[in-house]
Amino acid sequence: MRVTLIGLGGAAATLTHEAQEALERADVIVGAARLLDGLPKREKQKYFTEYKTEEIAAILERQNAESACVVFSGDTGFYSGAAALLPRLRERGYDCRVLAGLSSVQLLAARLGRSWQDWTLRSAHGVACDPVAAVLRGSPAFFLTGGAN
Repeated sequence: MRVTLIGLGGAAATLTHEAQEALERADVIVGAARLLDGLPKREKQKYFTEYKTEEIAAILERQNAESACVVFSGDTGFYSGAAALLPRLRERGYDCRVLAGLSSVQLLAARLGRSWQDWTLRSAHGVACDPVAAVLRGSPAFFLTGGAN
């Protein structure tokens, strides 16, 4: 099975053309409910609501499919669940590729009309974060947050 890990960017509207094509060809699509809700549904595709690494791998193992996509919010390389899932899938022998999406930092910087190359980037989404230390570095700071944060 070929598995494509896709960063959705900010919403389905910000998908790359390459990601849209992969989703159109997929037999199976897996992702968090809020991400799947924003995608167009196709009759012959199977959809599975899941965001945890081991559960996604288990879903894919049970499917007899040629092609699957796993969707992530934002970009697959910026504090993404893709970092944990990709090696698990490769260990299981899947042919994998990763399609990056727009990250939240890219979208924010563009909307502010600013470059972000000198920003301090930190995640406070499910990990320990010291915002004071990040801010005291003297450069603009960007914090990826979620849930209670």
